Amino acid sequence: MSNKWGVFLAVAAAAVLVLGEILGSLVLRWVAEAGLIIGLVGALLQSQSGSAATEGAPESVEQTRIGHVDGGSIKPALDEVRETLEFEARIINQEVDRVDHLIKDAVQTMGSCFHQMNQLSSEQGNCVFEIINKTSDNGDDGLNMQDFLNDAGEVLDQFVDMMVIVSRNSLETVHQIDDMVNQLTEIFSLIESVEGLASQTNLLALNASIEAARAGEAGRGFAVVADEVRSLSISSAELNSQIRDKITSANGSISLLRESVGKMASSDISETIETKERVGKMLVNVGSMNTFIAERVESISQVGQQMEVAVGDATRSLQFEDISSQALQSLHHNINSLQEISNGLRAIQFIDPKETSAQLEEILITCRRLREQGAERNRARTVSQVDMEEGEVELF
Repeated sequence: MSNKWGVFLAVAAAAVLVLGEILGSLVLRWVAEAGLIIGLVGALLQSQSGSAATEGAPESVEQTRIGHVDGGSIKPALDEVRETLEFEARIINQEVDRVDHLIKDAVQTMGSCFHQMNQLSSEQGNCVFEIINKTSDNGDDGLNMQDFLNDAGEVLDQFVDMMVIVSRNSLETVHQIDDMVNQLTEIFSLIESVEGLASQTNLLALNASIEAARAGEAGRGFAVVADEVRSLSISSAELNSQIRDKITSANGSISLLRESVGKMASSDISETIETKERVGKMLVNVGSMNTFIAERVESISQVGQQMEVAVGDATRSLQFEDISSQALQSLHHNINSLQEISNGLRAIQFIDPKETSAQLEEILITCRRLREQGAERNRARTVSQVDMEEGEVELF
């Protein structure tokens, strides 16, 4: 193996090592470390074989040539590897910090939104519970819509029954008023008879007065009686006239009453019954609407409960911020490992082959140690979830 190919293998292995650290793959890291070891050892052995081939030259000149040749061929490549490792480490650090900041900021905003959604869902649930409690039979002051509809139906039935009774009684009242009018008509006949009697009495009293005047002194007492009888007949006639006027006035009032009661009795009771049926249908529709509203309120309550569960799941899912932050923070250990390897490469001076060999051996030991530590950290990682389902509580 030439010195050139050893350096190339070492550089390629270092690049694979960086990739393995970024991806967290133990296989890539082991392959890269093995390639790095082979490349560095091959380059070192090639440089040592070159120095043995020219053993006859002075030691100081040979060491200077080895240092010059090996340092000029290996050190720039290792410096390039070191700078690449440092650059990649800075980029990883920068991106880890940026992603960590973005995740924290986004999670804080989302957490606030979900907290507000949870409060709104709770308020919605309270409103629905109050509506259900207010319109149910649970409380003494409950306004049960079904009871209201039943009471309204009963009141409407009573009203229609009352209207039927009033119509029937009005019809009977009309018949009674007709009988009363007939009786008043008969009273008029009686008054006419009384008036006839009064007229005849007046005529008889007049005849008695004439006869008393013819009798002279003997009929004077009878004339006085005849005058009194005549006065009574006149008073009786006046009284009959007043009675006639009063009865005529009463007959007019009764006629008006009969007309009003007749209109009430003649009104079609079927219209009232139809109105009752129409209002009954309206009450049935209101009952159906009440049932529909009750079902929808129950659905809203169930949706509110489901929303509460969903918000709880979403809130639990927001724990990915803590899980992601822990995972990102654990990458700093890998970055520190890269930095330690870079520092080891920087310490190589490529002056003394033995010292360079010891430093390379130390780098190999460091790689093995870092690999073992990385494997141990990977087994003991606090965060091991790959989804946001409910997991076990881990104390750390």
